[in-house]
Amino acid sequence: MSAAKQAKEIHQATERLRAFVLNDDTHVKRLVDYESELLGPLVEKLDLDFDELLALFEEYELADMILNFVMEESCTLVWHPESDSVLQKYLKQKGWREGPAGRMYLLAMQESTFDAWEVVDVNPGSWVVIRPAGTEGRKIKVVEKLASKQLQRWDLILAKPVRVGTRTIFTQSILPLPRDAVARIQKQRDEFVTDITNMVKEDIEQGELDDMPDDFEAGAIEEFNHQLPDYYFQLWASYTYDQIISEPPSLVNFDGDQLNQHNLVRPLKVPADEIVKALSKQPHFLSSNDRHFDWIETRGDDQMVMGTVNVGEKSISLHANSTVRIETLSDMLTAQFGDQLGESMDVFSNAQGPSFGDVPELTPEMQDHLNRRLKEHYLKTLDEPVPMLGNKTPRECSQSEADRPQVIDWVKELENSQKNNPSFDFDVNFLRTELGLEDHEF
Repeated sequence: MSAAKQAKEIHQATERLRAFVLNDDTHVKRLVDYESELLGPLVEKLDLDFDELLALFEEYELADMILNFVMEESCTLVWHPESDSVLQKYLKQKGWREGPAGRMYLLAMQESTFDAWEVVDVNPGSWVVIRPAGTEGRKIKVVEKLASKQLQRWDLILAKPVRVGTRTIFTQSILPLPRDAVARIQKQRDEFVTDITNMVKEDIEQGELDDMPDDFEAGAIEEFNHQLPDYYFQLWASYTYDQIISEPPSLVNFDGDQLNQHNLVRPLKVPADEIVKALSKQPHFLSSNDRHFDWIETRGDDQMVMGTVNVGEKSISLHANSTVRIETLSDMLTAQFGDQLGESMDVFSNAQGPSFGDVPELTPEMQDHLNRRLKEHYLKTLDEPVPMLGNKTPRECSQSEADRPQVIDWVKELENSQKNNPSFDFDVNFLRTELGLEDHEF
C-alpha cells in the first residue's frame, strides 16, 4: 500500500472514531469529565475559573492540542462498569468499514501508551528518531512530515508512536515538554510513594492494618505509572501556561512581518475534488492528508511552511501568520482558480503587540570576538556550581558515574537552546571534549 493511501485510511479512521465519540452523549460527558480531571490541578493551583483557563489556551490556538490528547487517551480507557474502551466498541460496531491501514492504526492506538520521548535525530519533512526520555534505550525511527519540521535534537515530547505495517508513525497528539520533565515526574513519583507510605503507616498505628505489605512500594509505583500520561499532560499544561504568561514581546516572522494570525474563508464555485486535484499538482503545495495542504517555499536547502489551505465541501479556508502572507496566499489561489473561488467571507486575526524589529547582522570580526568571549564564559562555567546539577560543577559531575547522566543532560540543554535560536551562531560541542564525554552516547 502506498504511503498516500495509508495516510488517507488513517485520516478517515480517525475522523470516524471522533464522530462516533461526539455523537454519543455518554461518550461526550466522559470526554468533558476527563478534560476537567486533567486540568483540575492547574485550575486549583492558579485559582482560576475552568472556563478562563480554557479560553486562555484557545486564545493561543492550543485548544486542539488539548482536545487531541483528551480524545485519544479517553478513547482507550475502560470506563467503569464497562469491559471495553470506546475505541474497542467502535472497532466491534463500525470497524468493518475501515481499510487495513486504518484498522491497524486504531488497534495500535489502543495497545500503545503515551510516554515522554527524547528526539535524538531529525530529518525535517521526513522523519525523527526518538528514544524513551531519560534513558539510553532503543531508538525508534518515526515517519513524520509536519512535526519533523518543528522538532530539534534533544527536544522532549509527550507522544504515542504506533506501528502501522512497516512504518512507525505518531498519533495526532504530540506535546512539547520541558527538558527537566523526567526529573520532575520522578520527583512527583517519589512524593506520591512517600505520601501513600505515610498513610499506610498511620493506618497501622491506628490498628486498621497489621503490617506493611511486602510489595507495597512496587504496587505504589505501578499505580503511579498507570497514570503517567495524565501526569505528563498536566506538566505540559503547567509549563505551557507559564510560557504564555511570561510576558514575551510579540515576534516577527522570518520575512520580518509582524506576527498576526489570520484566517480567511472563500466559498467554492466548483466541486471540492477539482480544487484538491489542482492543488496536488502544484510544487509549492504539500499535502499532509487528502484535504489539507501546506504552502511551501524553498529557501536555500530548507523548506519553510508559509501558510496552510484546508479544502471543505463548500469553502476553502486559508491560514497564515501575517497580513502579507495571507494576502499573498489568497492572490496565488485567485491567480490559479480565478472565478472558481468566491470573495472572502470573513477574516480575523489575533491581538498583536510591538515587534522586536530587525536584529542587526554581526560582522565576521564581531562574531569571532563574541565566540571567543562565549567560549571563555562556558569554560569558566565548567568549574562553577550549576543549580541544574545540584550545585555541583560540570567537571565534578562528569567524573562521577552517578552524576554523569545529569551533566550529559546539561550539555543537551545548551545544544538544544543553540539550535532553537537561529541568531545564536556558536557551537557548544567543544564542551563534550572538555568534560571527557566524547565516548558517551548522546
